Amino acid sequence: MVPSILSVLIFCLTIILVIVRPKRLSIGTSALVGAVLVFVFNLVSVHDLYEVVRIVWNALATFIGIIVISLVLDEIGFFEWAALSIISAAKKSVMSLFFLVILLGALVAIFFSNDGSALILTPIILAKIKLLKLPRERALPFVMAGGFIADSASIPLVISN
Repeated sequence: MVPSILSVLIFCLTIILVIVRPKRLSIGTSALVGAVLVFVFNLVSVHDLYEVVRIVWNALATFIGIIVISLVLDEIGFFEWAALSIISAAKKSVMSLFFLVILLGALVAIFFSNDGSALILTPIILAKIKLLKLPRERALPFVMAGGFIADSASIPLVISN
């Protein structure tokens, strides 16, 4: 089979596994299946992997560091505390709550890149949604605002990518 067609098929299979999640397969396991398949079919060599890591090692290390920070903050309850603080400050006003989420996103974006902002902000928004027991249609604007603000607020900053 032509390598480019096989690559597209493996990519599509990986995306389908991520979306459908058969037998509660985790997203990481789905990605690992795709990665193993490209090595098994020799579409990517170990040398290719080395070259990619050599080129992007600093961004990769930063991203891994931000993930570790996010996991530590989650473990110590920071995200739940931040969500409770935002809810308390909003004083039962949905518009105030929405504004505070955007403000928090802008503040987080000062210290982290857009990826880091999304990793820090998303758990706070999800904790807030869980605490308020918001229905899906009421939760979506908060999630979307978090993503947009994490991306757009970091654009003018040096740390933006």
